[in-house]
Amino acid sequence: MTDEGEENLELQANLEKTFNKLGLTLWNTDGSLKNTYTILKDLSEVYPTLTAEQKAYVTVRNVLSIHAAYV
Repeated sequence: MTDEGEENLELQANLEKTFNKLGLTLWNTDGSLKNTYTILKDLSEVYPTLTAEQKAYVTVRNVLSIHAAYV
């Protein structure tokens, strides 16, 4: 695995942990990655309740980067 691949795995794990803390997941029940629309829709339901720090971490940039890492 390349350094970039290892960085992607770390990013994926960190974002999944963050989403889990919000009661969300990046994964469908069949184990596949949710599409960007679904991730953003799920996030929009809890976004108003997040702290400023949480909002900063789960920006669209980070959500889109997880898709780039998995594709």
